Amino acid sequence: MLFVTHDIDEAVYPGERVVVLSASPTVVREEPRVDLPEERDQVRTRVAPRFADPRTHVYEQIQAAKRGTPAPGPVPAVGSPAGQVPPGDREPALAEEEPPGPAATTADTPPPH
Repeated sequence: MLFVTHDIDEAVYPGERVVVLSASPTVVREEPRVDLPEERDQVRTRVAPRFADPRTHVYEQIQAAKRGTPAPGPVPAVGSPAGQVPPGDREPALAEEEPPGPAATTADTPPPH
C-alpha cells in the first residue's frame, strides 16, 4: 500500500519506509526505512526515540530539499541501532530545483518502476 501525505508524523507512524520527494521536477530524494516495531501505540510510539529519530531525519531532508541541498549518500535505516544501512538500499536521487514543496509519502511496498 502507498500512502501519500504532507504530514511527517502521518508518514512515519504507519510506515515501514518513507519516500522523501524533491522539489519540482519531482524525483525521489531518498527512501529511509523506519525501524519501528510492527505493533505501534498512538501514545507510546510517538514519544519514543525510535519514532522521534526518523521523524527528525525526514523533517531535515524536506528542509534540505527546500534549500536545494543535495541528498546524502546511502540512506541509513533511521531509528535503527548505529544508523546501519540496510542491504539493497539504493542511492537517492538529487533535488535539482527549488520547491514549490517536497512531500513525504509512506510506502510498505516498493513503488512501480
